[in-house]
Amino acid sequence: MPEIQLLTNHQRQLLNELLELTGDKEKSFTLTGLEGFLFGLAITPDMILPSEWIPVIFGEETPEFKTSEQLEVLIKNLMEAYNAYNDAFHKGTLHFPFNDIKVEEISEKVINEIEDWTDGFLIALMLRPEIWSPDYKNEESSEHIEAVSVSLAIIFSVVSPENMYKLYKLFEKGDATFEDKNRNNTELILKALPLAVETLKAYGKLLWTEKVIEMKKGVFDFNKKKVKIGRNDPCPCGSGKKYKKCCGKN
Repeated sequence: MPEIQLLTNHQRQLLNELLELTGDKEKSFTLTGLEGFLFGLAITPDMILPSEWIPVIFGEETPEFKTSEQLEVLIKNLMEAYNAYNDAFHKGTLHFPFNDIKVEEISEKVINEIEDWTDGFLIALMLRPEIWSPDYKNEESSEHIEAVSVSLAIIFSVVSPENMYKLYKLFEKGDATFEDKNRNNTELILKALPLAVETLKAYGKLLWTEKVIEMKKGVFDFNKKKVKIGRNDPCPCGSGKKYKKCCGKN
């Protein structure tokens, strides 16, 4: 599969083993979907605890581990994968994994892979939907509204092709002829997908940078409420480290 692999083959094998333990395969992620989900978590500028995002991976059924050792190994590997995506994002080395694909020559199998990845990516973003809906009244975010909105429309169009016409409305202001003609133009959407992902990633990076400045002051704005961060509290950046050993070090 022509994609950039952030994880080792061994890590991916263990992730696949974890997903195989899920009872309802239709409601749990595929491996590619899980990688998209981890990508989405990494770029989301908010603290999302494992207790919130891990259950999302498996749908409604909790995986049944054969032994405590298996539980420890597989969950540890999951957290290492999560940290790898976070580290890559903050280092600037996290990129959309299907950048080099020639859309004109793409196979049905790869299209399914891209759809799975994008579905996982979108599910992660929708854990914090308010972040990805820039405030029209906020002058600081106003310049990003159109880019973020169009990028989200592209993401939704990949996940739900039947809603693709909504994307064209943004470009053509509801031209019915244009919508009818291009409603199933998968190729156009897939060509736009890499830039859409990179745009959302850049927006997430912008918001992270603003929040890090606040965190270094020891005060962080969670849901419009000022919250004092304790030195021994988990760092809101999601690194897994204590605040005093991460963003609060300086």
